[in-house]
Formats: sequence, structure tokens, C-alpha cells
Amino acid sequence: MNSDAALAKHNAELARAGAAAMHRHYQEAIEICSDMLTGDLYTDIAEHDAEAARAAKAETRVLMATAMHYNESHYEDIVRVLNAALDSPPAVQKDAYFTLAVLHASFDREEPARSAMEKCLGLVRKLRESATGEDRAALEEKEREAQQFLKELGKPHPAEESC
Repeated sequence: MNSDAALAKHNAELARAGAAAMHRHYQEAIEICSDMLTGDLYTDIAEHDAEAARAAKAETRVLMATAMHYNESHYEDIVRVLNAALDSPPAVQKDAYFTLAVLHASFDREEPARSAMEKCLGLVRKLRESATGEDRAALEEKEREAQQFLKELGKPHPAEESC
């Protein structure tokens, strides 16, 4: 398969996995992503553009990890998938760190959550410097979300407030 066809297949399959996840068919989303990651799809993309292949593979891993989280998979397995997604360009890496932060926080691991979100925030700020138009607006929104996450992370849990 040529790289253009492989990238088109990646986009179609990622959309299919995303639709499955949106319909709460998390196991189906995980299986679609797993099939994408274990096939030759990213090798075919890399033949023409290695950076695009890394980005596409990381996008798939972030979606897979998100579906795994909602499917109540083991924490360590989800972290492993997200750590693999960190081998990506900054535009995708920021999403992997954001998702990693949310995962850590949901398992009451505040320090790793804070660290991951701070890394996300650093990437967002760096990307925003050269972004324009809609990309810049999206990065500004991501920055607000990251700052809000860090602010909320600093607050005590409701059960701790009553003590």
C-alpha cells in the first residue's frame, strides 16, 4: 500500500475507533487501534514520511489508552500505551501528556498528574508561539484546560475539606 493510501486508511480507522468509543463500545475501539498498531499501516506511511507515521501511531495510542481507561483496564497497561505515545511530534505529545495527567489523577496519583500536565502546558505554550488562526485558538483553549486542571488538582478533595 502506498503511503497516501495508508494515511487515508489510518484516518478512516481512527475515525471508526473514535466513533466506537463515543458510542461506549470501548473494547471495539481498543481492538481497532490494536489492529492498526500491529499491522503494516505505519510502516507503509513511514516509507514516505517517518514523522507523519510517528504522529499517526501516537494518535492511535492516545485513543487506545483513552478507550482502555473507560474500559477499566489496568492502570499500568494504560500508562505503558501512553508512554509509547510520547515518542511523537510535540503536537501529539501534548495530547499524550494531557491524557496521562488525567489518567494519573483518576487513580489519585497527584504528583505524576501534575508533572504530566506541566509538561503538556510547556508543549502547548511552545506550539502556540508559532501557531496561527484556528490552531492558535485551539492551543489557547488547551492551555486554559491545562491550567484549570492544575488549579483543581491543587484543591483538597471534598472529603478532606470536612476534616
